[in-house]
Amino acid sequence: MNQFYNIRAAATEGAPNEVFIYDEIGFWGTTAQTFHNAIQALSGKIVVRINSPGGNVFDAIAIHSMLSRLPDVETVTDGLAASAASVIFAAGKARKMAKAAFVMIHNPWSYTQGSADDMRKEADILEGITSALVKLYKGSSSKSEEELREMMDVETWMDGDAALAAGFATEVFDAPVAKASISEGRYKRTPTAFAAIQAGDKQRTNLKKELLALLGVSETGREKFLASAVASLGVTDAAIEAAEKENKADFISAHIEARVKQADDARNAAEAQAKEASDKLAALVAAAGIDAKATDYKAAIAAAIKTAASKEAAEILASQGQTKPVDNARAEANTNHSPAAVGLDRVEAALRARREAGNSNN
Repeated sequence: MNQFYNIRAAATEGAPNEVFIYDEIGFWGTTAQTFHNAIQALSGKIVVRINSPGGNVFDAIAIHSMLSRLPDVETVTDGLAASAASVIFAAGKARKMAKAAFVMIHNPWSYTQGSADDMRKEADILEGITSALVKLYKGSSSKSEEELREMMDVETWMDGDAALAAGFATEVFDAPVAKASISEGRYKRTPTAFAAIQAGDKQRTNLKKELLALLGVSETGREKFLASAVASLGVTDAAIEAAEKENKADFISAHIEARVKQADDARNAAEAQAKEASDKLAALVAAAGIDAKATDYKAAIAAAIKTAASKEAAEILASQGQTKPVDNARAEANTNHSPAAVGLDRVEAALRARREAGNSNN
């Protein structure tokens, strides 16, 4: 399932099939190839619902041509049909708009680099595309070619009533408008209704391109890459089919959110375990009288154990009235300042004392 559009097959006999184009037209959204593959299995009336800021004009023209060849196609602008999306909207035999929705037409534009000859060639190509679009719009509006060129020159935005008056729409209806956002600076005369931009939206296209470039994914390998990415998330074909039947358009995003929550829960559990282990270690360190700032806990603990052992040995000697070795050990500790070394000496002294005491008792 392509993540940029959704198809709702007819639920009952005689009901229309609905195709939702709710994102970019072209590489970053609905391409002509994926659209063609998707509608091949459909029969009967097709309703194409649009909420798109536009995109690649060649993909849009190809989709327009596909729809124009079908016997019963209705296009509906739920929120926005701007630029290339307006070309698809124009393909409908019936063209419906929500009153507060917008259609926008303008001259095509592109990026190029090179010599003056390269620039002139690109300008000629753009002029050819403009002429083709004027003829296309003339077939689905009441405007003359001259009027259409003037509208495209100034970038014309039409709400439902204006589009109906100009013949772009054949019917206007009252309905909540689907939300749409347009990147800042994308068009010259974006209406206030679409001026609210989601945080970071103006960098989205560039970020997507940079991401795929970093991943080494080419344009031709995009579909395989997306399929692989979806599979890596544990989304099965059976789950996708079930979601499509239930019309759960947000199935993928909900699944991703669930996987993210699982990862967060696992991370939180790991952090809790690490904290518990750290607390236990801190308690052991404190009980052993070790400086909590010690950089080598193992060495510090070993030294503490040896010191404790030397203390025990000294106590054993003292209990037997043998104070001289203890005095010597204390003097050595004061002189050498080496708890570990002194601890070993005391342990050895204690062991010798125990052995000697045992021999004398026998």
